[in-house]
Amino acid sequence: MRGNYRNERDRRHDPLVRRAKSGRTALRLAPLLLFGFAAGAAGQGYFTVDAGGTAARDLLIAVSGVNHPTRCDTLLYANPADAPRDEACTASTPQELFRSLFRPGAGFALGGAVGYRMGALRLELSVMSAGAGDDERLIATASGNDSALISKDSEWDPDDPPSETFSEVRVRRGFANAILDLSNPSPLTPYLGAGVGLGRVEARYAARWLRRADLGPAEWQRNAAGTTSLLDTRLRELRVGFQAFAGIGFSLGGAAALDLRAHWSRFTGFTAAEQLWRQIRDHEPVQADGATPFTTDVAVGDLDRLGLTLGMRYSF
Repeated sequence: MRGNYRNERDRRHDPLVRRAKSGRTALRLAPLLLFGFAAGAAGQGYFTVDAGGTAARDLLIAVSGVNHPTRCDTLLYANPADAPRDEACTASTPQELFRSLFRPGAGFALGGAVGYRMGALRLELSVMSAGAGDDERLIATASGNDSALISKDSEWDPDDPPSETFSEVRVRRGFANAILDLSNPSPLTPYLGAGVGLGRVEARYAARWLRRADLGPAEWQRNAAGTTSLLDTRLRELRVGFQAFAGIGFSLGGAAALDLRAHWSRFTGFTAAEQLWRQIRDHEPVQADGATPFTTDVAVGDLDRLGLTLGMRYSF
């Protein structure tokens, strides 16, 4: 916030400056006030340990970068000066190469929570580690808008077409939750809840491209025949997430209860920039000029998960 002040004392006494400072202070103190209220209220603490399964819903991945026709690769010529230098070979604008919809499937989940109950309201801090299955797809080269990649469609080995894999998915997350118990005279207590937090999203992404053994008689075709291009990278990002859930607690008498919970969560998407390929046409991962590193951006869409867990809750 800026203004025309004669000195620092005038700036500190400006009502707008003082109001802004008060607002920032309130935001910093809000979590402390919330948990301070919980600690001062007549309530009961508890902890939960739970396990179950989760399933990741469809996940969109888009790969983009700078790409050139195979004939432009200077490393495919005995004399690099023989490589063409037309506009397609010197392009430097990144394009979306292709996009795919993955279905990672189900995995195991293990977690726990600590919380505080105040009547029908519970405040809870929860953690969970959850995995997912693997998914392999054929790459739809026409799904992007890169003409250089589309021009290579006749190069791929028909018995081993271009493919990609999304695997080794793991999400480690922590949430702050608010829960409302729907109390009734029976041992069964339904509840509803929502939370917000952070998650460490990890996965492995790989793409493989194999060329035919009979590309043609030209020098670049002979040298590119049967070669492989390979991307194999780890994706790791810390993302904001939120969740909604519903469950049922079943009292076992005393302080113990079974806790069955169904939940949905979402973590925001991200882009892993400049992922270096392992190799390009069996040589070092460089662009057609033979020097610039061959990298692509891997954009991962929002990660949605459904889960069902069963746990033991103990009040103290």
